[in-house]
Amino acid sequence: ANYRKVLSEIKEKTNAKILMLEPFLLHAPEKEYFRVDLDFKIDVIRKLAKEFADYYIPLDGLFASESIGKDDYHWSEDGVHPNDNGAEFIGDVYANAINILIDEMNE
Repeated sequence: ANYRKVLSEIKEKTNAKILMLEPFLLHAPEKEYFRVDLDFKIDVIRKLAKEFADYYIPLDGLFASESIGKDDYHWSEDGVHPNDNGAEFIGDVYANAINILIDEMNE
């Protein structure tokens, strides 16, 4: 409800573009219990993104795809906090999304 309220107010009161990033959990056996709670939140956020986002970055899905063939600690030491590789990956997809939004605004 709070997330919806914030997004609604941004849409109603500003001309701002909304870029949403999906929360993620990388493979970390000791953190798998986070998955149950996180999957529910991701589902809610995806529904809100369909309604409000001008661009959505599905980080959980992107990391899952990009993790194929990489060791468990390539993106993060603990599955939650990105290391340099993870931060660079997020930065790259974020910069790409911003460029797309800028291009759309300039059309």
